[in-house]
Amino acid sequence: MKKLIMIVSLFLAATAQTSTLEIKSMSQVLPLITANTLVIFDLDNTIMEPTQTLGSDQWGMNEIQRFLKAGLREREAKDQGVGRFAQVQMRTAVQAVEAMTPRLIHYLQKNKIQVMGLTARPLSLTLRSAQQLQSLGVDLATTAPIFNDALVSADPSTYFRGILLVGPHNNKGTVLMNFLRMSKVKADRIVFIDDKLSNVQNVETALNAQSLPHVGLRYGAADAKVASFNAAIGDIEWKILTKTGQVIRDQQAQEILRQH
Repeated sequence: MKKLIMIVSLFLAATAQTSTLEIKSMSQVLPLITANTLVIFDLDNTIMEPTQTLGSDQWGMNEIQRFLKAGLREREAKDQGVGRFAQVQMRTAVQAVEAMTPRLIHYLQKNKIQVMGLTARPLSLTLRSAQQLQSLGVDLATTAPIFNDALVSADPSTYFRGILLVGPHNNKGTVLMNFLRMSKVKADRIVFIDDKLSNVQNVETALNAQSLPHVGLRYGAADAKVASFNAAIGDIEWKILTKTGQVIRDQQAQEILRQH
Protein backbone atom coordinates (compact mmCIF):
# COMPACT_ATOMS: atom_id res chain seq x y z
CA MET A 1 0.00 0.00 0.00
CA LYS A 2 2.82 2.43 0.89
CA LYS A 3 4.44 1.70 -2.49
CA LEU A 4 1.18 2.40 -4.31
CA ILE A 5 0.73 5.69 -2.43
CA MET A 6 4.30 6.67 -3.30
CA ILE A 7 3.73 5.92 -7.01
CA VAL A 8 0.52 7.97 -7.08
CA SER A 9 2.25 10.84 -5.25
CA LEU A 10 5.10 10.76 -7.77
CA PHE A 11 2.57 10.81 -10.58
CA LEU A 12 0.81 13.87 -9.19
CA ALA A 13 4.15 15.63 -8.92
CA ALA A 14 5.07 14.61 -12.44
CA THR A 15 1.86 15.86 -14.00
CA ALA A 16 2.24 19.16 -12.17
CA GLN A 17 5.87 19.63 -13.25
CA THR A 18 5.72 17.71 -16.56
CA SER A 19 8.73 15.60 -15.59
CA THR A 20 9.57 11.97 -16.34
CA LEU A 21 9.12 8.98 -14.07
CA GLU A 22 11.40 5.93 -14.05
CA ILE A 23 9.66 2.58 -13.76
CA LYS A 24 11.03 -0.97 -13.74
CA SER A 25 7.77 -2.88 -14.12
CA MET A 26 4.58 -2.42 -16.13
CA SER A 27 2.65 -2.98 -12.91
CA GLN A 28 3.62 0.60 -12.00
CA VAL A 29 1.57 1.91 -14.92
CA LEU A 30 -1.84 0.89 -13.61
CA PRO A 31 -2.20 3.49 -10.82
CA LEU A 32 -1.63 6.23 -13.39
CA ILE A 33 -4.58 5.33 -15.62
CA THR A 34 -8.07 6.76 -15.34
CA ALA A 35 -11.16 6.10 -17.44
CA ASN A 36 -10.34 8.51 -20.27
CA THR A 37 -6.59 7.94 -20.56
CA LEU A 38 -4.77 7.26 -23.81
CA VAL A 39 -1.95 4.79 -23.09
CA ILE A 40 0.84 4.73 -25.67
CA PHE A 41 3.43 1.94 -25.70
CA ASP A 42 6.77 1.83 -27.45
CA LEU A 43 7.38 -1.65 -28.94
CA ASP A 44 11.03 -2.78 -28.79
CA ASN A 45 12.40 -3.33 -25.26
CA THR A 46 9.03 -2.16 -23.96
CA ILE A 47 6.38 -4.65 -25.08
CA MET A 48 8.56 -7.16 -26.87
CA GLU A 49 12.09 -8.34 -27.61
CA PRO A 50 13.66 -11.10 -29.76
CA THR A 51 14.30 -14.47 -28.17
CA GLN A 52 18.05 -14.01 -28.81
CA THR A 53 20.61 -11.20 -29.01
CA LEU A 54 20.31 -10.88 -32.79
CA GLY A 55 17.60 -8.38 -33.70
CA SER A 56 17.39 -6.84 -30.26
CA ASP A 57 17.18 -3.06 -30.00
CA GLN A 58 20.67 -2.98 -28.47
CA TRP A 59 22.03 -5.10 -31.31
CA GLY A 60 20.52 -2.70 -33.84
CA MET A 61 21.97 0.32 -32.06
CA ASN A 62 25.38 -1.37 -32.03
CA GLU A 63 25.17 -1.93 -35.78
CA ILE A 64 24.44 1.76 -36.32
CA GLN A 65 27.48 2.68 -34.23
CA ARG A 66 29.65 0.38 -36.34
CA PHE A 67 28.52 2.06 -39.53
CA LEU A 68 29.23 5.46 -37.98
CA LYS A 69 32.75 4.34 -37.00
CA ALA A 70 33.24 3.08 -40.56
CA GLY A 71 32.77 6.66 -41.76
CA LEU A 72 29.12 6.73 -42.84
CA ARG A 73 27.11 9.86 -42.14
CA GLU A 74 24.47 9.62 -39.44
CA ARG A 75 21.46 9.23 -41.70
CA GLU A 76 23.13 6.59 -43.87
CA ALA A 77 24.45 4.73 -40.81
CA LYS A 78 20.96 4.63 -39.36
CA ASP A 79 19.50 3.39 -42.62
CA GLN A 80 22.10 0.62 -42.87
CA GLY A 81 21.73 -0.45 -39.24
CA VAL A 82 17.94 -0.29 -39.31
CA GLY A 83 17.97 -2.22 -42.58
CA ARG A 84 19.80 -5.09 -40.85
CA PHE A 85 17.44 -4.82 -37.88
CA ALA A 86 14.45 -5.10 -40.21
CA GLN A 87 15.98 -8.07 -42.01
CA VAL A 88 16.22 -9.96 -38.71
CA GLN A 89 12.69 -9.03 -37.63
CA MET A 90 11.26 -10.80 -40.68
CA ARG A 91 12.63 -14.08 -39.30
CA THR A 92 12.87 -13.82 -35.54
CA ALA A 93 10.38 -14.90 -32.92
CA VAL A 94 9.71 -12.47 -30.08
CA GLN A 95 8.85 -12.69 -26.41
CA ALA A 96 7.35 -10.24 -23.95
CA VAL A 97 9.88 -8.11 -22.06
CA GLU A 98 7.70 -8.83 -19.02
CA ALA A 99 5.33 -11.80 -19.09
CA MET A 100 2.60 -9.67 -17.56
CA THR A 101 2.58 -6.99 -20.29
CA PRO A 102 0.26 -8.73 -22.80
CA ARG A 103 -2.18 -9.41 -19.95
CA LEU A 104 -1.98 -5.79 -18.80
CA ILE A 105 -2.73 -4.52 -22.31
CA HIS A 106 -5.68 -6.90 -22.60
CA TYR A 107 -6.95 -5.74 -19.21
CA LEU A 108 -6.82 -2.10 -20.30
CA GLN A 109 -8.59 -2.88 -23.56
CA LYS A 110 -11.25 -4.93 -21.77
CA ASN A 111 -11.94 -1.87 -19.63
CA LYS A 112 -12.30 0.36 -22.72
CA ILE A 113 -9.03 2.23 -22.17
CA GLN A 114 -7.55 3.66 -25.37
CA VAL A 115 -4.27 1.88 -26.14
CA MET A 116 -1.91 2.30 -29.10
CA GLY A 117 1.73 1.81 -30.10
CA LEU A 118 4.40 4.33 -31.09
CA THR A 119 7.61 3.00 -32.60
CA ALA A 120 10.67 4.16 -34.53
CA ARG A 121 10.58 0.97 -36.57
CA PRO A 122 10.83 1.47 -40.35
CA LEU A 123 7.69 1.31 -42.46
CA SER A 124 8.96 -1.93 -44.04
CA LEU A 125 8.04 -3.59 -40.73
CA THR A 126 4.45 -2.33 -40.65
CA LEU A 127 2.73 -5.68 -41.14
CA ARG A 128 5.48 -7.69 -39.43
CA SER A 129 5.22 -5.60 -36.24
CA ALA A 130 1.51 -6.40 -35.96
CA GLN A 131 2.27 -10.08 -36.59
CA GLN A 132 4.95 -10.18 -33.89
CA LEU A 133 2.60 -8.55 -31.38
CA GLN A 134 -0.13 -11.00 -32.36
CA SER A 135 2.23 -13.89 -31.56
CA LEU A 136 2.16 -12.58 -27.97
CA GLY A 137 -1.62 -12.27 -27.96
CA VAL A 138 -1.49 -8.49 -28.39
CA ASP A 139 -3.67 -6.59 -30.88
CA LEU A 140 -3.17 -2.86 -30.38
CA ALA A 141 -6.04 -2.08 -32.76
CA THR A 142 -8.68 -3.24 -30.26
CA THR A 143 -9.22 0.12 -28.54
CA ALA A 144 -6.82 2.30 -30.52
CA PRO A 145 -7.85 5.64 -32.02
CA ILE A 146 -9.32 5.32 -35.51
CA PHE A 147 -7.35 7.14 -38.18
CA ASN A 148 -7.31 6.48 -41.93
CA ASP A 149 -5.71 9.61 -43.38
CA ALA A 150 -2.15 10.28 -44.49
CA LEU A 151 0.17 11.52 -41.76
CA VAL A 152 2.16 14.72 -41.93
CA SER A 153 5.84 14.13 -41.04
CA ALA A 154 9.31 15.07 -42.24
CA ASP A 155 10.04 11.45 -43.20
CA PRO A 156 7.37 8.89 -44.13
CA SER A 157 5.32 7.51 -41.25
CA THR A 158 2.19 5.38 -41.07
CA TYR A 159 -0.55 4.15 -38.76
CA PHE A 160 -1.57 0.49 -38.94
CA ARG A 161 -3.64 -1.61 -36.55
CA GLY A 162 -3.11 0.77 -33.66
CA ILE A 163 0.65 1.16 -34.29
CA LEU A 164 2.11 4.53 -35.25
CA LEU A 165 5.37 3.79 -37.07
CA VAL A 166 7.49 6.94 -37.43
CA GLY A 167 10.69 5.41 -38.83
CA PRO A 168 14.25 5.99 -37.60
CA HIS A 169 14.58 9.66 -38.62
CA ASN A 170 11.40 11.32 -37.33
CA ASN A 171 10.92 12.79 -33.87
CA LYS A 172 8.37 10.65 -32.02
CA GLY A 173 6.91 13.66 -30.24
CA THR A 174 6.38 15.68 -33.40
CA VAL A 175 4.69 12.85 -35.31
CA LEU A 176 2.55 11.89 -32.32
CA MET A 177 1.38 15.49 -31.91
CA ASN A 178 0.40 15.66 -35.58
CA PHE A 179 -1.40 12.33 -35.24
CA LEU A 180 -3.36 13.49 -32.19
CA ARG A 181 -4.30 16.72 -33.92
CA MET A 182 -5.37 15.09 -37.18
CA SER A 183 -7.25 12.18 -35.58
CA LYS A 184 -8.99 14.46 -33.05
CA VAL A 185 -8.29 11.99 -30.24
CA LYS A 186 -10.23 12.73 -27.07
CA ALA A 187 -8.36 11.95 -23.84
CA ASP A 188 -8.11 13.57 -20.41
CA ARG A 189 -4.54 12.33 -20.04
CA ILE A 190 -1.83 10.65 -22.08
CA VAL A 191 0.53 8.07 -20.57
CA PHE A 192 3.56 7.28 -22.73
CA ILE A 193 5.92 4.37 -21.99
CA ASP A 194 9.31 3.97 -23.71
CA ASP A 195 12.67 2.44 -22.79
CA LYS A 196 14.60 5.39 -24.27
CA LEU A 197 14.69 8.57 -22.23
CA SER A 198 15.23 10.70 -25.35
CA ASN A 199 11.93 9.50 -26.80
CA VAL A 200 10.07 10.19 -23.57
CA GLN A 201 11.54 13.69 -23.48
CA ASN A 202 10.66 14.36 -27.12
CA VAL A 203 7.07 13.33 -26.54
CA GLU A 204 6.95 15.42 -23.36
CA THR A 205 8.20 18.50 -25.24
CA ALA A 206 5.59 18.10 -27.96
CA LEU A 207 2.70 17.56 -25.53
CA ASN A 208 3.83 20.43 -23.31
CA ALA A 209 3.68 22.74 -26.31
CA GLN A 210 -0.01 21.94 -26.64
CA SER A 211 -0.66 21.90 -22.87
CA LEU A 212 -1.92 18.31 -23.01
CA PRO A 213 -2.01 16.55 -19.59
CA HIS A 214 0.42 13.66 -19.70
CA VAL A 215 3.04 11.62 -17.92
CA GLY A 216 6.11 10.08 -19.52
CA LEU A 217 7.47 6.79 -18.20
CA ARG A 218 11.07 5.73 -18.86
CA TYR A 219 10.74 1.96 -18.68
CA GLY A 220 13.78 -0.01 -17.53
CA ALA A 221 12.83 -3.69 -17.43
CA ALA A 222 15.27 -4.44 -20.27
CA ASP A 223 18.13 -2.38 -18.82
CA ALA A 224 20.06 -5.39 -17.53
CA LYS A 225 20.02 -7.07 -20.95
CA VAL A 226 21.10 -3.85 -22.62
CA ALA A 227 23.97 -3.48 -20.15
CA SER A 228 25.13 -7.08 -20.67
CA PHE A 229 24.92 -6.94 -24.48
CA ASN A 230 27.61 -9.12 -26.06
CA ALA A 231 28.45 -8.00 -29.59
CA ALA A 232 30.39 -11.22 -30.28
CA ILE A 233 27.22 -13.27 -29.76
CA GLY A 234 25.31 -11.02 -32.14
CA ASP A 235 28.07 -11.25 -34.73
CA ILE A 236 27.92 -15.05 -34.76
CA GLU A 237 24.14 -15.06 -35.00
CA TRP A 238 24.22 -12.53 -37.85
CA LYS A 239 26.82 -14.60 -39.71
CA ILE A 240 24.68 -17.74 -39.37
CA LEU A 241 21.57 -15.86 -40.50
CA THR A 242 23.22 -14.43 -43.61
CA LYS A 243 24.76 -17.81 -44.53
CA THR A 244 21.88 -20.16 -43.78
CA GLY A 245 18.79 -18.03 -43.22
CA GLN A 246 18.45 -19.52 -39.75
CA VAL A 247 18.16 -17.67 -36.44
CA ILE A 248 20.05 -19.50 -33.69
CA ARG A 249 19.74 -19.14 -29.92
CA ASP A 250 22.32 -17.41 -27.72
CA GLN A 251 23.28 -20.78 -26.20
CA GLN A 252 24.25 -22.07 -29.65
CA ALA A 253 26.23 -18.92 -30.41
CA GLN A 254 28.03 -19.20 -27.07
CA GLU A 255 28.98 -22.79 -27.86
CA ILE A 256 30.43 -21.71 -31.21
CA LEU A 257 32.44 -19.02 -29.39
CA ARG A 258 33.81 -21.60 -26.95
CA GLN A 259 34.88 -23.85 -29.80
CA HIS A 260 36.91 -21.03 -31.32
